Amino acid sequence: MNKKIIPIYPWFILFPEAGYCASLTGTADRMGQELMRIGISLGVAALALGGIYLALGKQDGNEKITKAIIGLLVVILAPAIVKLIKTLI
Repeated sequence: MNKKIIPIYPWFILFPEAGYCASLTGTADRMGQELMRIGISLGVAALALGGIYLALGKQDGNEKITKAIIGLLVVILAPAIVKLIKTLI
């Protein structure tokens, strides 16, 4: 299989699979998928941290859980938000 390697130096180290995409659009889509996975992971970690704060009785536990849920919703709904903006333009 002949795959074109497009060197994207700063991102190539973090996402080695992104260099094997055939076009810039494919590379951007692949990086978007990887960043979505990272965002979901961080959101779940923030949700767990908020749960720990809430279990310990700290007053900002509710706020942290609310922000983590809103952040997770934004990350999960990001493709739909982008499609909505593209249809409006």
